Amino acid sequence: QGIAGIPVLSGATFRLIMWVVVTALAAGYMMIYAEKIRKKPESSLTYKSDDYFRSHIKKTSDENKKFMLGHKLILLEMLVVLV
Repeated sequence: QGIAGIPVLSGATFRLIMWVVVTALAAGYMMIYAEKIRKKPESSLTYKSDDYFRSHIKKTSDENKKFMLGHKLILLEMLVVLV
């Protein structure tokens, strides 16, 4: 905007309103699409391509994995880094 010689915040209100509208529309579309896929997974665009991964997860899934010291240390490290 400096090169064009226009004020710094010119059009900021319009851009903010457009961002809210486009974000709301995208979120609404995603919610509708996710509900459609939840009801009928076969209608997903990636249903066939990720079949291998879904079957692999079912075979190797272990619901009773223990939460070991290493897991706790990694979570603690992430907390320290983020804070």
